[in-house]
Amino acid sequence: MPFRLKAVRILWLWLPAMIWGLSSGCSAERNLSRAFARSWEPPALLLLTPDGVIRENLKTSEVDKLKGLSPQARDSLLLSGSTYLKDVSDSMFLDTYVNAFAEKLRSQGYTVYWESQLDTFLTLPGPSWILDMAQVMLEEYSIPKTEQQMFDDTITYYKRIDLNAVSMHSWFELSPVNTDNARLEVLYASHFLQDRLQGSFVRHPLKGTVSYKYSLREMQLNDIYHLAGILGIKYAGWITDHFMHNYVKMSLPESYRPRVWFHFDPEKASLVRSWGERFLVLDQ
Repeated sequence: MPFRLKAVRILWLWLPAMIWGLSSGCSAERNLSRAFARSWEPPALLLLTPDGVIRENLKTSEVDKLKGLSPQARDSLLLSGSTYLKDVSDSMFLDTYVNAFAEKLRSQGYTVYWESQLDTFLTLPGPSWILDMAQVMLEEYSIPKTEQQMFDDTITYYKRIDLNAVSMHSWFELSPVNTDNARLEVLYASHFLQDRLQGSFVRHPLKGTVSYKYSLREMQLNDIYHLAGILGIKYAGWITDHFMHNYVKMSLPESYRPRVWFHFDPEKASLVRSWGERFLVLDQ
């Protein structure tokens, strides 16, 4: 009995300490993010845009059967045999992406300069950064979707359908201007879209036969342009988050690795958990 009482006392002493440790660990990142949000003044940005879109068709099964093709001939054949990429207009895609990106930056308070305004940009007295939308790549591929269902605990039916998918990959280079500690950071992000499938197995009540009934909403070319606009807005918001994340990391001890990240929306003055929605910072 004395031993149990002692164990209970130790437990009650230990639990608050553990809970405080967990909460204080999260609150450090939250408090620093709040401090950043209160004092944040968006700098001027020189926005550099990509010259074109890199396109790669990963549906290689037919081309792989052909021998003796040069890399250039293989890539050309793959592109011409693609479902979507061959029809994507670089200018329309980039205009949609870049304009949405720049407009979202402005709505957050950034002053955006273009390459044609370089001379004016270099004379700015305050903090300024060069943001290079260095590279954009579209990949087309197939996603095998397999559905299965068991009937009467004996027979399992399978149905496989290959869904079309297109992914967009973006690389950004961010570097400060007029500082002795200029360090180029490379940021990466990717998202994808695919055909939408809804279906289920149905057994005929009299015959007992099983069939797979489904509806398929195939991607359209306009969906790819729509994706460019959505991601332009999203990634511009992530730029502010990246500045905030760097502020948090620099404010914490070097031995402490942040465990929680936040998303800051200057337009709504809101701060919420980001849950992995942020750039991947690539090592140089």
